Amino acid sequence: MTDAMDTNALLAELARILNVTDIDASTLQLCTKLIDQGVDPKKLASAIKNIKNETQSVAR
Repeated sequence: MTDAMDTNALLAELARILNVTDIDASTLQLCTKLIDQGVDPKKLASAIKNIKNETQSVAR
């Protein structure tokens, strides 16, 4: 396994342990890449929450 695969597996396991069920492995991988490119993790989390809230309100 490569380091990237190890990191992705660890992130997926951490999400599972923390009961973060609404984010999949590919989304975690994308978030990791964005953070590696310099995106602020707090701003990224806020954007994800906003998108989630907007999609939930549209679905209602």
